[in-house]
Amino acid sequence: MTEYIKASECYQEPLNLWKNEIYNNNVLMTKEEQMLLCELIKRKKPKKILEVGVHSGGTTALILNCIKMLNLDCELYSVDILEYITPNQKVGFVLEDKSLNINVNKFKLYTGCTVYEVIEEIGDNIDFVVLDAAHVLPGECLDFLVCYPYLGKSACVVLHDIFVTNNLYVVRDWNATTVLYSSVVADKYLLINDITNKNKPLCNIGAFEINDDTHKYIENVFYALHLPWVGVTNEHRMKCALRIIKDKYDGSLYKRINKSYNANVNRKKNEKYFDFNKIYKLKEENNNKIVIWDKCGYGFILYHVLKSLLDDASLKGENSPCQQKLSKLLSGGGICIIDEIGSEEGVIKKVTVSKSIIDKSEEISALIISEKDENSKRDMVEELKQRNFPKEKIYFIEEFINEYERVL
Repeated sequence: MTEYIKASECYQEPLNLWKNEIYNNNVLMTKEEQMLLCELIKRKKPKKILEVGVHSGGTTALILNCIKMLNLDCELYSVDILEYITPNQKVGFVLEDKSLNINVNKFKLYTGCTVYEVIEEIGDNIDFVVLDAAHVLPGECLDFLVCYPYLGKSACVVLHDIFVTNNLYVVRDWNATTVLYSSVVADKYLLINDITNKNKPLCNIGAFEINDDTHKYIENVFYALHLPWVGVTNEHRMKCALRIIKDKYDGSLYKRINKSYNANVNRKKNEKYFDFNKIYKLKEENNNKIVIWDKCGYGFILYHVLKSLLDDASLKGENSPCQQKLSKLLSGGGICIIDEIGSEEGVIKKVTVSKSIIDKSEEISALIISEKDENSKRDMVEELKQRNFPKEKIYFIEEFINEYERVL
């Protein structure tokens, strides 16, 4: 069952924090979204709250203010995998602003760790949870499965960003909270914004209250983790999560998630990440074509990822610097591929060219050789030399591969 709650009918007094400039400039939920959080805390009157995902500490401050204004005897435990948001900003820095006048006597902040590593120390009887962390699978789905055995009866779980596709800042693969909200069986809450929008759309936040059916159908959340994982945490942290799941759930569920984890680790090992800024710099210096001579498939992958990112940027509906770079790279045949490996027709429409384009070096900003075999690389360079292609315009795909993350 889903209860639709109107923002205008929510408990709003704790939102007086918005008068504070530091808070106002660093909070990541809208006022309307925060109203649902305040309303549910007022209804449930929790004694032990767990927050996963802290960032600046805006939501943390709101929870503490809500506890104070409701005069609740409540503990708050907040966890964030990062220690610093930027080199100069610690996780939860908003909480250090004395003008907020927040009581932190029953508050503990864990940074530089996952909830998997500290949930046993936090302990059980948690009756209110806010999951607002990675958003990419396994993300909040795995967070919930690890925390679930430590939740009290009828515990309430709040999820932010469950409707990201309805927002301008949509990010590809931000779907973990949506997947969890959709797969868990529980009594659910959704917020209707009847304050600032006459059409009263659903807000980008939801919650659910666990009931007897939650445990009965908990396998649904395990099924959800058969979807591809975007983020794979380090081995130590994953071992902590798997140990808890092995201890608290049926053995078949443990085997299932362990198998999914290993499959995703192996898949990640074969992924390549590209530093698109380096490619863009070549385009910016000389606005001619960039040609990728592809014999190993990396060129096709690079083009595919660029096209996907451009599609994402277009969904935002805004002319962002990121979108401008991508458009410049891909528009008008900006990146062409000499395709010698072949690809399944219809997978992606890419601009392919014949090798004869090499002879028109004045139309090319850079030619990127995409090949693994060293002997083949030498042969390709030799052929370019025989075609009088300028040496200074020759690059290798490895120069644009970043081992750890995509850069744009």
